Amino acid sequence: MIDQDEELFSLIDRCITGDKRAWESFWKEYGKIVTGYLSRLSYFREKKEEMGDVAQQVFLKLWYGGLKNCNRASRYQFLKYLKTITKNEVYTFLSKIKREPMVSLDQGTRQDDEAHPINVPSGASGPEEVVRATELAGLLEKHWQTYPLLDQEIFLMVNDGKTYKVVAEVMGMPLSTVAFRYSRVREGLLKIMKGN
Repeated sequence: MIDQDEELFSLIDRCITGDKRAWESFWKEYGKIVTGYLSRLSYFREKKEEMGDVAQQVFLKLWYGGLKNCNRASRYQFLKYLKTITKNEVYTFLSKIKREPMVSLDQGTRQDDEAHPINVPSGASGPEEVVRATELAGLLEKHWQTYPLLDQEIFLMVNDGKTYKVVAEVMGMPLSTVAFRYSRVREGLLKIMKGN
């Protein structure tokens, strides 16, 4: 195990120059750390293949210049940098997971074989209600776009039935942060709906 800062930074310098043995040593030591971090996230516990894909992306990022940009103050700072890259790759991976296709109110049909008109809620008095509903959908969409992608992802995961605890594990952040971000988006959307 590489214990001293000088040994680590010497290994990094050798990796930057393209030394294959250095990369093997680097992977043997720090690949365990990356996969250990990923295995603590509940999403990857049963999906080893996806965990390997994310770990591979982390090391590709390091290979293509990430090691040149790392903080060389200490081993601790390097591990912090490695964890940040890993978290970013997890976010990227999770954002690419396919979701159920969403239907725009403007579209009016689902994306399957048969066309299904969107039902206007009972009690709607006519075209005015449809116009209001369309305007509300536009306002909600515009407001939704003001939130960071991370907040949107948290909101969607919680609305899909995931608990705050599961979302916190997947995102690698404290439970209170997940709850706050979810509540902020929810309250903002509710405020738009109540104001209309």
